[in-house]
Amino acid sequence: MNGIPFFAATFPRRFPENIRHLFSLTTKAAVTKYAQKLVLDSNDLVCAILYAELGGYAHFRGHDEWQPQDAQLTQDDMDIVRKEKTGAELGKFVGKLNNLFRTRKHLSAHFFIKPGRWHLFYFTFDDMTERKPNHWKHGRHLHFINDLWPQYKLEQMEARLFGQRKTLIEGSFHIRVSSSKPRYDA
Repeated sequence: MNGIPFFAATFPRRFPENIRHLFSLTTKAAVTKYAQKLVLDSNDLVCAILYAELGGYAHFRGHDEWQPQDAQLTQDDMDIVRKEKTGAELGKFVGKLNNLFRTRKHLSAHFFIKPGRWHLFYFTFDDMTERKPNHWKHGRHLHFINDLWPQYKLEQMEARLFGQRKTLIEGSFHIRVSSSKPRYDA
């Protein structure tokens, strides 16, 4: 993909210095101080993922989506749209569709691992939006923890992230994310 001009210009082969610095910190207090001021460009995380080896890390990812069974659209719901029904029936369909989007949850996790160290960024779609239901007053953000959290072991993280709808991780840091607009330099 690096041969594609847009890709090469947007995601140059680099391991971002701000993430390298975050990963180099060896005390939770230092992570706290740095994370409070850190604002990642969305391309920084993409470059860290694509070029983890440049930072000396292996990258692993996990994604999961929860959609409650009772919120799923049924054949009857779809028939309302197919048969172009209006009024109360259409209102019921729209309400059910809105409920599905409100109750579903998509979680993405990105692990960076090398001998003796691990780091984890994770987020939901709601974490990446500026509007409600974003739960953090500063808006778009990633959650971050690493091996400096003594209560967590790498071997437990998959179950803590994906074992149920709510993650079983407390005390993660929020790291702000700014959105960079893709460049279309031809």
